[in-house]
This record gives sequence, C-alpha cells and structure tokens, in this order.
Amino acid sequence: MSITRTVLVQKVEKRSGTSQSGKTWTRYDVTDGNGQTISTFNAAIGESAISFHGKRAELDVSTKEKNGRVDELLDAIRPAPLEPEKPAGSGWRRDPGEARLIVRQTALKAAVQFLGPGTVDDVPVVKAVAEEFVELIYDEPAGQPEPGPDDDVPF
Repeated sequence: MSITRTVLVQKVEKRSGTSQSGKTWTRYDVTDGNGQTISTFNAAIGESAISFHGKRAELDVSTKEKNGRVDELLDAIRPAPLEPEKPAGSGWRRDPGEARLIVRQTALKAAVQFLGPGTVDDVPVVKAVAEEFVELIYDEPAGQPEPGPDDDVPF
C-alpha cells in the first residue's frame, strides 16, 4: 500500500556498492525538510528526485518489512501542487487582498445587472453603484481611507 506525502526535498544522495553476491546496486536516499529519509533503488525515480532538490514534491511512499526492520521506499515523485490542498471544513480562508478583489469584481458585475443594459456605457454611474455594494458588504464608507494607528489618542 502506498501513501502520498507532500514534502520539501532537502537532500538527495546517490550511493552505489556491491552486494555480498557480487551484484552492483545504486540507492537514492531522499531526505525531506523534517529530516526523514525515503529510499529507492529505481534509477529513473532516483534521477528524477535529484531534480527536485530544494523544491516541493509529492512522494508516493510504500513500507516494506525485512528482518524485523521497516523501510520506507519511494515509489514515485512528481511536482507538488502549487497550493496545498485544504481539508473540507478546516476553516481555511482566502487571503484578505484576494477576497477584497473578488468582492469588488462581483459588485461591479452586480452593478451592471442592477442598472440594466442601457447604462453600461455610463462608467462613473456603474462604478458608484459598485462602490455602494462594496460599502454594504464591508460596512465601510466608500472612498474613505483605512483607519490608521491610534497614536494620537491620549489614553
């Protein structure tokens, strides 16, 4: 059974040797940002892992028990998604700047629909209505700057 982990590839070491039976081998040890090492004897996977040095990657890892020891083996490596997946219901929220941009875009679209097709050419009117919608959402006056620090308050 294989599990998938998203890690920062901290280090990849390539080691070669000869077994007691005279067979040559090459092992690739991939160390993640937490210091955990996963190995593979597959040259294609190992060489691919070298290209991920210092980058985030998704690793498919399986476990193998041999002589009472449990080894973690690297089955596959690929680029990690740009954004880590967020579990459902985790309370994850968008970046406030991104959320504000989405609200403004939605308010602009709503203003156009609210005013009707004849007023699309009247840009100042559409922008004013969109700002009113944003004001309603954020409960802040349109065109007012964000409040600064309270350095001038005497208490």
